[in-house]
Amino acid sequence: MKRFIKEVKERIASPTPGFFRKIKIAGKILMGGSGALLAPTTAGIDIPDLILEIAKGLFIAGSVMAAVAAAAVEGE
Repeated sequence: MKRFIKEVKERIASPTPGFFRKIKIAGKILMGGSGALLAPTTAGIDIPDLILEIAKGLFIAGSVMAAVAAAAVEGE
């Protein structure tokens, strides 16, 4: 398990290829946009359920995109 954690840390610290940098940025944009849609619900503002479900899906997709892109390493 320690070896796995060490390898993950090394992969995330390694340089990311250009394509995956763009994917990481796109994922972060999706997360930010969905966070902006979800934030008013904490203030008690009602938002239609369809918009909330779409925002939740975009947040999950963005976080997965950013995580996968962060683990991509040049040369593999």
